[in-house]
Amino acid sequence: MNNFELFKDISDEEMLEMYKDILGSKEMGLRPRSLDSYAKQLKETCRFEMLSQATNFVIELFYEEVAMRYFKTVDNKKLSKKSESTFLLLTEDVDGNVSYCWWNNKKDLQEDAVGRRGNGERIICAIEISSCRDVEIPPEYTVDDFIEEVNSAYDDAKERGFDSIVLTIETDTEQTYYINDTEDGFQCDEFDYYFDDLDSIAETLFREKIIGKPVEIRIE
Repeated sequence: MNNFELFKDISDEEMLEMYKDILGSKEMGLRPRSLDSYAKQLKETCRFEMLSQATNFVIELFYEEVAMRYFKTVDNKKLSKKSESTFLLLTEDVDGNVSYCWWNNKKDLQEDAVGRRGNGERIICAIEISSCRDVEIPPEYTVDDFIEEVNSAYDDAKERGFDSIVLTIETDTEQTYYINDTEDGFQCDEFDYYFDDLDSIAETLFREKIIGKPVEIRIE
């Protein structure tokens, strides 16, 4: 049994009592105490910041177990639990709402995690269920990455002997930005003033104007 099959060996009678506790606690605006031991277990496994987040996840796993038992009875067939290769992604949005996403392979989980992080969600954890091992999420593209790439393109232009340097920045949202090296300083049409150094204009452009992720920086 993996760490997320919390109710696999719990009897139907015990499940019924937990269900009554869940309903009663919900009506009273309280946490179902019968799930506390499971919530504490998952709080540690998934590194939730608050017990209430872990409790919400436990309730979802509870109803999943109830559904599994019900449909096994209806279809008179043996329904398998989630594959041992299943992956779990937990994220939290800016309003504190936690999302639970199951994936059958690591690549899909990683792509979803990167997308959610780009939309402002915080990754609580990404886990391979069978082993409870953390799944590595590709690092986020940061302002430091952008500054480094801008400087690299600029240095390349200098080495190639360009007299007038224009850096063209393409993003994954099909937006295009330009950084011009002029006698008065570094200039971009997004701003009505000049910058004294390349790092400053790159940082300000990235933080304040660029929409999407830069995917190409080329010399023109």
